[in-house]
This record gives sequence, C-alpha cells and structure tokens, in this order.
Amino acid sequence: MTAVLALATVLGGPKVIEVSEPGCGQVVVQAFVKAPPNMSDREQAAWDVLALTLYDGTSEFSRYPLVSYGSQAGVPLKIEAWPDFLSIRIVEPKGGLAVGAQILESLCYRASLTTQATLESVQTLRRRRTDGWTAGLFNLDPPYDKVTVEQVRNLYAVAFRPENTTLVFGGELLGGEGQKEAARRFVAVGPAPSRLRFDRPARPRISTKDRVATFELCGEPLSPNSVSGKAKVLATFALGVGKDTSLFRIVRQQMRLSYRQEAVLWPSQRGWSPRFLFARSAADAEPESLAEVREALLKDVQTWEAPVLERAKAMARASFDGTSPVTPFWVSPEGRMTSVLSDRCAWTGINAMMTGGTVGVPDFTDVTVEELKAAASDLIDKAQGAFVPGG
Repeated sequence: MTAVLALATVLGGPKVIEVSEPGCGQVVVQAFVKAPPNMSDREQAAWDVLALTLYDGTSEFSRYPLVSYGSQAGVPLKIEAWPDFLSIRIVEPKGGLAVGAQILESLCYRASLTTQATLESVQTLRRRRTDGWTAGLFNLDPPYDKVTVEQVRNLYAVAFRPENTTLVFGGELLGGEGQKEAARRFVAVGPAPSRLRFDRPARPRISTKDRVATFELCGEPLSPNSVSGKAKVLATFALGVGKDTSLFRIVRQQMRLSYRQEAVLWPSQRGWSPRFLFARSAADAEPESLAEVREALLKDVQTWEAPVLERAKAMARASFDGTSPVTPFWVSPEGRMTSVLSDRCAWTGINAMMTGGTVGVPDFTDVTVEELKAAASDLIDKAQGAFVPGG
C-alpha cells in the first residue's frame, strides 16, 4: 500500500491523500473534519449529536438510500465523533469512486439535519448506557439534554468546510483520481458563520454507575514520525501492549491492582496521546493507587534491557504490516486499528489531519535502549492522572 499526500487542490481546499492498493476490489472514501477549538460542554454534546444525525440523510440521499448506496461493498457507512474531530467512511466496490465521493460531498455540505432526526439523536444519546471501562476511555460527560437543533446546525456550518477537512481516497484507483474528485466537489466556500458559544468548558466524567473504577495516566500528544515520537511509540508498546509489559507485570501481577490494563494511542488534532489505563472493582479502588503505580512503573523502566526494545520494535512493525492484531493505535471509537484497508487509510488520514504532511509508517530502526527508557520515563513522569470511581 502506498500513500501520496497532495497539497490543497485549490486555495482553501482540503488536504487530499490517495492510498493505492491494486487488486483489493474496493474503493475507500473518507473524510476527517476538525471540530472547532476549545469546545464548550454544550458544543461537545452537540458534536456527538451531529454525527448521529448525519445518518438521517442529505438533500440528495434520504436515510435508506444513503445507507444503501454507502454500503454497496458490504461494509456499512460509518460516521463517528471523536472529542475533537469527526470521521466519515464510505466503502464502495471497484469503480465506485465517483459514487462514494458524491455521497461524501453531500454529507459534508448538504446534510438534512431535520428537527425530528436531531431530537431523536439527542434521546438516543441520553439513553445510552456506558460500562466502566468505556467510561474511563471516553472520559467526557456531555450534557445531551441541553443540546438544541440550532446549535447542531450551527456547529455543522462552522466545522464542515473544505479547509477544515482531510480527504482519503484509497484502494482500486488510478493516480490522481481522488485529487480530481476533491477539486471538483470540495471547493472553497464563503466565510464561516458566527459560532454559537457557551461559557462552561467540557466536563470530565466524575463517576460511572458500573461497579468498576478506572485509573489512567495520559501523556502529551506525539507524532509517530518525529525523533522523540518514535521512541515514545515504542515505549507505549513496552509499557502496556500485551502481557509481557510493565502494566501487566507490575500493576496486575505484582501490585494486584487491576483485572484489565491497556496502553492506547488515542487520536486528536494535536497528535496521538499515549494513555495507560487499568481497572478494578469499584469497591476496592482508591485514588491514591495512581501515585503508587506511577512510582512503580518509573522504577521498572530503569530495569529494561535490549530484549524489551526488540520486542517493542517487532510488535510495532507487526502492527503496521498487518501481521499482528495487537496495536495501541485507535482509528475508530469502536476499537484498535486492524489490517483492513479502511483502517489503514484512516491511520494515514488521521496523521495527515494532525501534521498536514507526514503520512508514512515510522522507521523505528535507530531507537536505542537508553532512548526507549528515557522516553518511557518522560511519558510516565509527566502524564496527567485521572480516576473515575464506580457506583
């Protein structure tokens, strides 16, 4: 699979990436749309409502034709809201690039956003139940009951603009086909409307009704292709991906503080955030455990030797070449990146959205043991702690 990043096709146009994979029999069309900066609590809630309401259709495609035409390759249309961006994925059979691009353009510019569909989305999200682990992973608590139709429509008009969008065209396509579709459909538009604002910042989740408590250490966002970023990606693997890691050996086996523990590289506009999470019964959870875990992990990192680095490099390479299902990179709120074409296109598109340029697979060859240990220590030492108690 090869990826090519084009500059904006016209002034004020989107970033465009083509990911060629001859013989796959599919065409993938994706958009990554940045949310406005520093969203308030109501905007955060409206962002989730917007993603769900988009399924209701557009001026050209009502709900059922939209789902039907957007799923002709047997892969469902997927519209997903992350905390600070939104993704749309359409997979078509070979030869379906124009159809996929037409659907994507219609969703981005002419969504129906009817009052009824918006209010139904609000009610759906209000009724949604979240387990303890998911509550720790998605750790905001948006006030869906305060969302208005006007706000959802305003957020759509403010965010869905060509200059705010990264497009990915992947699979069975000729070089330049995606760029031509982008130049024809995703053209510069007029000034953005005024943004409806509310003063309260987005609120973190303070508890869950599940009988599980979650703990987290979250590092600063990184770029996997930067010098420091490559070492921190490997440190993420070494700290928490799989059983032969510090999180498993120290937090679970030695300290007996968790029944589940994972390292996650979580996407945002700023980069991939290394997140180290563990969970235990709410009845036995104490916030002070987080400080103990931080200290224990820092001590363990100092014992790392060459085999830890080689394992991390092997797992990192395998996660990108599709030979391992275990990777910390999340390209969908439903879970980790897999080897399917649309996930690999998503990884490329998210990186382009973050950096504006670098989209390739990182080369971890030159990272040394001392660099790995320094990166891991820096991650854990500076990580922000979070605790979500259970009910």
